[in-house]
Amino acid sequence: MTPERWQEVKKLLDQALEHKPEERHAFLDAACSFDHALRAEIGALLAEEEFVNPKFLHVPPYLDISSEGRGLESPLSAGQIFAERFRLIRKIGEGGMGQVWLAEQTLPVRRTVAIKLIRAGMYDESVVKRFQAERQSLALMDHPAIAKVFEAGATPQGQPYFVMEYVPGLPITEY
Repeated sequence: MTPERWQEVKKLLDQALEHKPEERHAFLDAACSFDHALRAEIGALLAEEEFVNPKFLHVPPYLDISSEGRGLESPLSAGQIFAERFRLIRKIGEGGMGQVWLAEQTLPVRRTVAIKLIRAGMYDESVVKRFQAERQSLALMDHPAIAKVFEAGATPQGQPYFVMEYVPGLPITEY
């Protein structure tokens, strides 16, 4: 998904969430009448709303997400310690909302992992809800071809992340 498309999804999702649950489908049918893929994406996000833990969505007061909150945290770099127990090795993927890093977990066990996190400053409620839904879906799946989720949380600065099994191989776009 491109950053522009995500902004469109985010805007309509926020508008839909302002409606009562029983009014949302009619709102989306009207707002997305010519874009069925957009309607399906927002519908899927709304369907996950009941599984989102409201405590996870709490944004610490020192993060001002209402402003142009980009750059609140220093950029990540190889060698940096993330969330007090992961040494970042290299970025292995990036999208409109987040990044995936190869890292070495140092505590309580040593192992190679992949860390997915929301891009700094993008912690608005709809992004966090989508991230929560993705991590919950992955955590429930048990299949040899799907990376296992080991843990999830947020940094002291409020940056949501989840840690999963690292599966080496070609990016799907190259495969």
